[in-house]
Amino acid sequence: MPFRLPHTGFAHKECGSDGEWYKHPLTNKTWSNYTTCINFDDLEWKHSINLFYKTGYGISLIAILLSLAIYTYFK
Repeated sequence: MPFRLPHTGFAHKECGSDGEWYKHPLTNKTWSNYTTCINFDDLEWKHSINLFYKTGYGISLIAILLSLAIYTYFK
């Protein structure tokens, strides 16, 4: 994996002419734009690792349930 410097982005927040922060129309809460702070390559990598973990845990769960079923059958 090549060496990469940490991604540096800037958050953006808008102030209205009335001096109030911009509020998101759906949530009516102040809203900041953090999309430039996201490193999408790193995010994709973390999602793939997360999928790997979930798959492993799923296989492990199936294996333990199968082993318990076999154990109770022969007990």
